[in-house]
Amino acid sequence: MWAVGPARSRFGGPTAFPRGKAIAFLSGLLVIGLAIMSPIGELADRYLFALHMTQHLLLTVVSAPLLLWGTPEWLARWLIDLVPGVYTLVRWLTNPIVAFLAFNITFSGWHLPQLYDLALRNSLVHIFEHQTMTGTALLLWCPAMCPLPELRASYPAQIAYFFLNSVVPTVLGALITFAGQVLYPTYALAPRRVWGLSPLSDQKIGALIMWVPGGLVFLIAVTVAFFRWMGQEEDDEWIASPGH
Repeated sequence: MWAVGPARSRFGGPTAFPRGKAIAFLSGLLVIGLAIMSPIGELADRYLFALHMTQHLLLTVVSAPLLLWGTPEWLARWLIDLVPGVYTLVRWLTNPIVAFLAFNITFSGWHLPQLYDLALRNSLVHIFEHQTMTGTALLLWCPAMCPLPELRASYPAQIAYFFLNSVVPTVLGALITFAGQVLYPTYALAPRRVWGLSPLSDQKIGALIMWVPGGLVFLIAVTVAFFRWMGQEEDDEWIASPGH
């Protein structure tokens, strides 16, 4: 807020900061607070797998794109240029292949029963889980929403990228949905049953939250990239037409 407000001129910013970007960034922070510091966080940590999946989706597919959308190009460029070599590293990290692997390996890995329960039992591991999920989620959305336009992928690449990303939560969600036993003992041993859900029913609902909304977000991103691509093609044709 200091950088985009009173110190804006020091960082080479414009005379005015777009209100929409400020709202987007603050909304991203609000979503993080809602996911971790509200009753969602407490219930997710001790009682309900379904709310833990809701928490993960809030951090990865809601908060992360809002934070990127709200970060201005001039500020991101100033931060990256502070240290020599950081731009090259960021370019590599935001490559669609690297971003895809970083996020999906991280997200899937934390849902292995052993790591998942370890995070619930150890607060430091749990904090690290949230940090790595949110951090790789920022990379995940960079091929389409990186504040530096030259690091974004082409629209055809974005379409393929987000389609492939929709497969992972679908497969992982399906595997958990059709598991015939409770995979995460912490929820089976919860001190009380919230909303009368059995551990197995809770697990199925959580898996469906990962499967359906998680996959749907990426399919929406595919649709947005497709229409932006078509709009770009029409603009290019109009510019290339005689008389323009």
